[in-house]
Amino acid sequence: MVDQNLLQLQDLARDKTPAGRRALTTTIGDLFCRHSDRMSEPERALMGGILLQLIGEVEVSVRQALAQRLAGVPAAPHDVVVALANDIVEVARPLLQESPVLNDPDLIEIVRQRSEDHQFAIALRKDVSESVSDALVATERQSVIANLLQNPNARISAKTMDYLVEQSERVDAYHNPLLTRAELTPELAGRMYGWVSSVLKAHILAHYAIDPLTLAQATATVVQELADQHLGTAKTTEDELAERLEADQSLLPPLIVQALRDGEIPLFLALFARFTGLSRTMARDLLYESRGEALCITCKASGIDRSTFASIYLLSRKARYHQKNVPLSDMAGILAMYDRLSPIAAASLLEKWRSQSATVQPAAGSA
Repeated sequence: MVDQNLLQLQDLARDKTPAGRRALTTTIGDLFCRHSDRMSEPERALMGGILLQLIGEVEVSVRQALAQRLAGVPAAPHDVVVALANDIVEVARPLLQESPVLNDPDLIEIVRQRSEDHQFAIALRKDVSESVSDALVATERQSVIANLLQNPNARISAKTMDYLVEQSERVDAYHNPLLTRAELTPELAGRMYGWVSSVLKAHILAHYAIDPLTLAQATATVVQELADQHLGTAKTTEDELAERLEADQSLLPPLIVQALRDGEIPLFLALFARFTGLSRTMARDLLYESRGEALCITCKASGIDRSTFASIYLLSRKARYHQKNVPLSDMAGILAMYDRLSPIAAASLLEKWRSQSATVQPAAGSA
């Protein structure tokens, strides 16, 4: 350090007025920013010690300016940076977001001890380790966690991702950011499928290779909770249950899948008949129809989406043949039919079947 700077610091140190304290703080901060690479260790330690004392004596605006200067300085004194990072957030923010001097233990301690605003700033750092991410998630503050998830430079452990996917069932703010994470596995995406919006369901199907049966299983827990909530413990007939649920049409497709998955065939028939407008007898015929084409037409005409139809098809085949797996060729063929099928043509066929006798099995026609 040049003698001129030393002389200037000595003069400033003699001035005990607030203006003198501000000038000394600013000068030392500037020296770190401009000449830290040329400072010896004793000089750096001396300047750091003086700064650490001064930051308790100067006003917020001076501390803010100092923090801003030191945020991008790798050789900034650690004790000073930590002290400023624990200051009010208006002072701490640039250091929390940018300073390479702050290590994981520093950041974790700040996360645990300081405000939500401090946590928010740390979540936006250019490099967030798994341990710091874990500390941020442990706060259970949704805004902090959502911003952590939106930070592509944050690393999140598999265990924490699993926990956040579980939490996303009740926290909608996690849906979008979770589905952009590189750490999200197909298995985790499949679990989320049970409770995200239709738009995000489409995103999952487009970006993750998930077997339709896996999707059906992923919705099982959510649907069971919905069923328990609506059905309660009272013993009623399947038709009475279906009638009680009919008021909320959006619940019927997942409950149809759940009933079939649980082997509750009478309840499936009651729900499916209510949703499609078919008789119970015809619904049973569709369930056991060998090729599943009439089932495909009915689902398409009734507005049942592709993934829900795939689940119904797979589970109905299992109910018919008592087999665990459906041949991939059968699955591919029936989904291709669903994709090609015109909703208008499907609706026309379904309307005819509704008018037929309940004992007549509908023949799968071409659409």
